[in-house]
Amino acid sequence: MHEPITTLFFSQSTEVERMIHEEESNDDEIMVSFVDLEFDLEEENVPDNLTMSAVHSKSFDYEIQKLRGVAKERHDIFFEQVKKVKESVDLKVVNLKSEMSKEVQKMEQNYTFLHRKVDVITTTITKLVALNTEHSNKLEAKSKKRFSSV
Repeated sequence: MHEPITTLFFSQSTEVERMIHEEESNDDEIMVSFVDLEFDLEEENVPDNLTMSAVHSKSFDYEIQKLRGVAKERHDIFFEQVKKVKESVDLKVVNLKSEMSKEVQKMEQNYTFLHRKVDVITTTITKLVALNTEHSNKLEAKSKKRFSSV
């Protein structure tokens, strides 16, 4: 179906290969781009299927570039939406913390108010018990005097 990829013809070279022949360069600096590959159909006897492969390669590269652009746009849109949602969530968290702080403050005020009321009730009950005990002791003392005088 597809023929294996063959080596370049002698007259066909990439821009990088031309630069390598002109000056010595480091292996780390060499990058080959097959987009720059050009066929000279008149000079070389290039088979039709190889010519079509080059056309398909350029078409494929163009499609990849288009898809890369679309993916970048979608990534940017997605990232913006995520940022908006994050800002919204952060704002809601701040509002919720503020409301919770207010509610905690109300609960502390209610606790203090109720604690004062309980203290008043406790003091009142203590006084009533003391008065009742004192009154009971006086009645008991009077009744003992009556019974002892009789």
